[in-house]
Amino acid sequence: MPDDDAPSNLSDKQYIALLIRLLVDRRGRIQHGALLDLNRRTIAQFRQLDELPALITAWLQTLARPPDSS
Repeated sequence: MPDDDAPSNLSDKQYIALLIRLLVDRRGRIQHGALLDLNRRTIAQFRQLDELPALITAWLQTLARPPDSS
């Protein structure tokens, strides 16, 4: 028997998209990078790949915050 909560459980999950734009030199080395939303708004900028995990984590945390109740 299906669970009565099943439809609401499905709405708790969603796909999201994050664009990574890179400027690389002739040798393929990153000179600059940016994380963009689908409206091409810059979310964060970086110069080294090792900066990406923290930037993506911070962005995901902003999505997880409950909406302002004001």
